[in-house]
Amino acid sequence: MQKISQLIVPPAISLRSSKAHSPCQIIVLLKFPSCLYHTFKILLYRPMLFQRSCNIAQQRPDPNHLVECISSATSIIAIFDLFCRTFGDDYCILSLSYSVYTAASIFLLQVQAATGPVAGEEMTVRRLEFCIRALERVGRINPGECRHVQSVLFDLSGVLPLFYGQF
Repeated sequence: MQKISQLIVPPAISLRSSKAHSPCQIIVLLKFPSCLYHTFKILLYRPMLFQRSCNIAQQRPDPNHLVECISSATSIIAIFDLFCRTFGDDYCILSLSYSVYTAASIFLLQVQAATGPVAGEEMTVRRLEFCIRALERVGRINPGECRHVQSVLFDLSGVLPLFYGQF
């Protein structure tokens, strides 16, 4: 019987990280299903932010759905950042970049809902900017994913004059 210290651990699941400021690779791989969970959560709640009814007084979205979407979008960009710091942009797969695009759509909704530069919206603009830059980096590696960035920038073009100083 071998001792645990004598076992050879494959480099992909070793506890030593290959980069100085990145976590163990197996931890990041375990976080990836969490990213998909948050994406599905946004896709489930986002339509509820735009409920249509005959009565104008009932058209306000449920604030819990908005909070859930914002929380999930923030989690997605944290997981994406963790993934890219660990593996680099070269290994970003389509489902991960789609998750970032989905998160960007929530941040874009927040920016569009704002009437002008508000102190609390500065963080939202930064998160949206992070998403756009991340999608641009991934788009350079995977040219088919450039349409995500183009879509977000097109939707953002109507709101940019309000936040021009922040971009």
